[in-house]
Amino acid sequence: MLRKIIGGIAAALCGALFLCAGSEVSAAMRKDIVSSTTELPGQAKFNVIAEPFEWGMDVTRLLVNAGGSVSAGDVKAEDFTVTARHYSEQAYKNDSQGARKVLDAYPVDENGNKVENGNYIVVELEYGKNVQAAHMGSYSYANYYTPLTPYYELKWNKSSDAYTQNQVTKLVVDEFKLERHTDESIENKQYNFVDYALYSPKADGTKKPLIIFFHGMGEGGTRDLKNQGVQLYAYQEEAFAEKEIQDIMGGSAYVLCPQSPDRWPTDGFESESKYLQVVKSLVDKVIADNTDIDTNRIYIGGLSMGGYMASRMMINYPEMFAAAFPCSQAYRFTEEDAKKMKNLPVWVNCSEVDGTCNMTYTYDSYLKLVEAGSTVARCAVLESNRQDPTCRMRFYTPESEEPTHIEIPTDIPNVNKGDLTWNNDTYGGHEAGWILAFANKEFYYDEAGNKVTIMEWVANQSLVNNLVLDTSKVKLNYAVGEAFQSAGLVVSAAMRDGSTKAVTDYTVSAVDTSKAGTYNVEVSYSGKKASFAITVANSSVQSTATPAPQAQNNAVVKLSSKAVTLFKKGLNKEKIKATVSGTDKAVVWTSSNEKVAVVKDGVITAKKAGNAVITATVDGVSAACKVTVKNATFKVNKNLSVKKGKKAKIKVTISPKKSVKFKASNKNIKVNNKGVVTGVKAGKAAVTVTYMGVKFVVNVKVK
Repeated sequence: MLRKIIGGIAAALCGALFLCAGSEVSAAMRKDIVSSTTELPGQAKFNVIAEPFEWGMDVTRLLVNAGGSVSAGDVKAEDFTVTARHYSEQAYKNDSQGARKVLDAYPVDENGNKVENGNYIVVELEYGKNVQAAHMGSYSYANYYTPLTPYYELKWNKSSDAYTQNQVTKLVVDEFKLERHTDESIENKQYNFVDYALYSPKADGTKKPLIIFFHGMGEGGTRDLKNQGVQLYAYQEEAFAEKEIQDIMGGSAYVLCPQSPDRWPTDGFESESKYLQVVKSLVDKVIADNTDIDTNRIYIGGLSMGGYMASRMMINYPEMFAAAFPCSQAYRFTEEDAKKMKNLPVWVNCSEVDGTCNMTYTYDSYLKLVEAGSTVARCAVLESNRQDPTCRMRFYTPESEEPTHIEIPTDIPNVNKGDLTWNNDTYGGHEAGWILAFANKEFYYDEAGNKVTIMEWVANQSLVNNLVLDTSKVKLNYAVGEAFQSAGLVVSAAMRDGSTKAVTDYTVSAVDTSKAGTYNVEVSYSGKKASFAITVANSSVQSTATPAPQAQNNAVVKLSSKAVTLFKKGLNKEKIKATVSGTDKAVVWTSSNEKVAVVKDGVITAKKAGNAVITATVDGVSAACKVTVKNATFKVNKNLSVKKGKKAKIKVTISPKKSVKFKASNKNIKVNNKGVVTGVKAGKAAVTVTYMGVKFVVNVKVK
């Protein structure tokens, strides 16, 4: 039966992606008219401008060389006639042919800015999800997305020039490099290569995240055809290179979109892909070739069949990724998979009416992560718009047993009804799992009431949990006007895996010492920040001499525990002890995430499910304890009395329901697997109660 289900998924992935209706023009055109590869049209020539949208790429405008300066009053839409044919090189036929409707025309400068007088003219054309004549690709000719080549003719009744097409500009998409990666070390030549599209931001001396995204079944390549990058615009995978998401990533990020030679699953959707090795090889190559990639901030996602491939990478290399965001993934996590990924922040995107990869694949995979102990999993379930066109979602986290219901604002009011209605266009339930993710419109509100979008959540994730600063050898006191120095600063990164490593490629914020006062110096590394204070004071004589060397710091601090697990309810506190030598200064306790856990005088109190690092600092020297707070209840009575020959039960309250183990300390008592204690001999004993890896000792007195 399961094989039949998998086969049904494959068939649906190929053929049911565009069976939906919608209105015409919905999304606004971009302001840009040129890309980095654009050559402006010469005399009597024009460029065809195509741009990506939620439904695919459309030809939206023509950029015409006016042959000299023209005024806005002399340029009218009705003076232009545009005909076009969009040709499939694979099918050897026109997908569409005929007149294109002209909506507007106006003079612009060479950058596309609308002007009163200009040497170029923009001719706007009708476009939209249901305007076939505008589309740059089609699913009509094969089980994959076929790119279309546009051939345009233009007539302007105020010019005698015979206009000819110069070039096609694909906005955003042109910024990607299209290549093929071959790994000759892989013996099976059928699976030793993969095409890819790579967006590389400008080098600026900073480390940048890497976003990896895998396409669905319809966007795969063919082994003998040139890499055409259709995965970038069949659906809007290029969106990760657009300004909004680039800014969210800290200003810039690499974007890698691999393309399979056929399909990512090589032996069915439940088995390993034979492309796994070459895909990992590709990722390693991209990282090696681009040394400014921040390997602590690699993010991975994929839609539909691409969600399968993203899942295979996540399962095999969970330590490699800072976060994952599978969309309508064609893979169901197993319990073993979930155990491997429980510490990986995963945001599952899906729809309650997805008929291709239904909730038993998507939402149930999220539940598997939670059951495995994940405190960092998230799930957004898009709700059906079949009865109500209001765009809305349910948002699940391990911290809450009930979801948050969120209404998602649209730019255009929704009237049409369907599986998903977005900006009054309707999409199938399968597509619903990625349309709003690409648009960065899924969101939730954090505890402070701040709106956090899916890509903001992704960008906040790092393999670094927090930074630990040792400022014992840093100059902290300055005269007004004296230049700040960071010499002597030692920065350590507390990693997700519990390790700590010294780092040197951090950045330090500039400090203005022109006025007296206390100032925070911010240290940044891999998306995490920490700070320390310096003091700037007025001085009648500003010293320019080299400061006297600071006394050697012999402070040593050790903690009684390096890792602690607490529960949101019940066992929600634990005291750790700091042993200090080499100094008489007081210990300063801090938490990297006070929303998860707070600390006072070494007593850690759990606040919500998640991870935090508790740091004890003395005289600039620190020691850290990793804290895991589970979204569960574990309550046990501390003391129990029982008469000799009688029975008494240890009261244990737990949630979720999982196994509890009981172990007696000596022969004064017996205890069974239900926590029932039998008094054997008068005296004292103890029972160790273990739940979800956490132990609690109950003191028992036998009378």
